[in-house]
Amino acid sequence: MTDLETQDIQGIIITGYGHLSHSSYLFLHADDPAKAKAWLAKIAPQITTGVEWPVGPDGKIQKPELALNVAFTCQGLAAMGLKQKSIETFSPEFVEGIAEEARSRRLGDTGDSAPQNWEIGGDRTAKPEIHALLIVQGQPNEIEKLCQIQIDLAQSHSLRLAGEVQHGYLPPPDDDREHFGFQDAISQPNIEGSPRKHTDNQPVIKPGEFILGYPNEYELLPSTPTVPAGDDIHNNLKPESNEGQQKDLGRNGTYLVFRKLHQDVAGFRRYIRDNFSESERELGAAKLVGRWPDGTPLVNSPDREDPSKPFENDFYYMEKDPRGYRCPLGAHVRRVNPRDSLGDNPQDSIKSVNRHRLVRRGALYGEKLPPGIFEDDRKDRGVLFFSINANIQRQFEFVQQTWIDNRKFNGLYDEKDPLLGDNDGSDGMTIQHELLRRRLTDLPRFVSVKGGGYFFLPSISALYFLAGVKKL
Repeated sequence: MTDLETQDIQGIIITGYGHLSHSSYLFLHADDPAKAKAWLAKIAPQITTGVEWPVGPDGKIQKPELALNVAFTCQGLAAMGLKQKSIETFSPEFVEGIAEEARSRRLGDTGDSAPQNWEIGGDRTAKPEIHALLIVQGQPNEIEKLCQIQIDLAQSHSLRLAGEVQHGYLPPPDDDREHFGFQDAISQPNIEGSPRKHTDNQPVIKPGEFILGYPNEYELLPSTPTVPAGDDIHNNLKPESNEGQQKDLGRNGTYLVFRKLHQDVAGFRRYIRDNFSESERELGAAKLVGRWPDGTPLVNSPDREDPSKPFENDFYYMEKDPRGYRCPLGAHVRRVNPRDSLGDNPQDSIKSVNRHRLVRRGALYGEKLPPGIFEDDRKDRGVLFFSINANIQRQFEFVQQTWIDNRKFNGLYDEKDPLLGDNDGSDGMTIQHELLRRRLTDLPRFVSVKGGGYFFLPSISALYFLAGVKKL
C-alpha cells in the first residue's frame, strides 16, 4: 500500500466534497506577474489539502466548511514567471492545450462545439486567455459570499475574470438525478493510499494514475515536470533524482481537464418519445444509458429498477451479458467503463481499463427542465465536467476518442456513444437482442461543448514555489 503525502496534495484530488453542495469556478487572467505571485502567496495557505478529516470530541468527523483549490493553464504558468525550459517538461497535451486544431477534431469538438464557439476557453484571440482556475466550494447560503471574497482578492492583485463565473451544484437528495433524469457518478475509482475510506466495491487504482510521483497501473512512475534546482531558491521542492540538478515540480500534483457540457434535455426526451412506444420508453432510455434512472445496472436487473441495487457498482459483463442482450454493447456506461468486456480475456480487459480511468469532480449547472416538457425552453443546463488524470492523453483523450467517439468500439459498426458522442443525426445505435436486434437511427447530438481547458493542479509545495515564497 502506497502512503500518500496528503498534506502536500490539493484536496479535490482526494474527495469531491459531497457535503459542500454548491461550487463556483473563477477563470482568471493575470496582467502583472509580480502581483499574481503575491496573490498566490495569499491564497496558498487557504488551499484545502487531502489530509484526513479529524474526529471531533463528539466522535463525528469534522468536515471542512469550505474548500478552495487552484490550477493553472500552460499560459498561466508562464504568466507566473515559470521559465519556458521548465514549461517544456510538462506533457505535450497540456502545453498544446485542449483547443489545438487537430486535437479538437479527435475529441469531437466540431461544428457548434468547436472551440471558437466556446463561452469559456477556446479561441484565445477573442477573449482574455485563461491563466488560472480557482475552485470555490461551500454551502448554498455561503457560496456567493465566499466567491465574492476571492474575486475581490484576485482583482486587488490585478487578476481579472477571463470569462463568466460558472456556478455548479450537486443535486439534492429529493431530486438526486442529472438533467437527463439518471443517477450519475456512480462508478468512481478509489485511489490506493487515500485516507478516504473505501466502503464500496469500487476498484482501487494505483495512485500514479491520478497523482504524479507515485507508481501507476504499469508499476512505473509517471513523467513529471521539473525545474532547475537553482530556481528553487526557497527549497520548497524535492529533488527529481539523486543527482539533485532538477527539482520535481510535478510531485503530488496532477492534470485537470475541464469541459462545460450543455445537455439538450428536451431533444433527448423527444427522441425517446418518438422511437419507443409508451410502454417501452423507460427501458429504451435505460438501454441508451446502461442503467435505470435510479442507477440500477441493466446487467444485473434487465427488466426493472431494483431498489436494492441502485448504487451497485460491483458487476461485470462477460458472465451475465457477453453479447449485450441486457446492457447494449454501445450503451453509455459500457463505453466509458467497459470493465471486463474488451476482447476475449476478461482479466486482461480489467487490467487495460484500469489504465484509462478518470476521477470525476463535476457539478450540474442550470435549472432542471420540468417533467413532461418536450420543447426547448432555451435555458442553459448541463454539467461542469472536471476529470483528474496524471496522463491526459492516455486517460481523458483515450476515453473520449477510443471509447466514446469510436464508431467501431468493441466490435460495433458505425455508431458512437448515444449520450456523449458527437452524433450528427446520421448516426445510430444497436440494441442487441437474443431474437431480433433493434437498430436506432438518426441520433442527434444530445451533449455539446461550451467550454474547456487543460490545467495543472500543483502540489502545495509547488504553489509556494510558483509564488516565490517559503512554504510555511
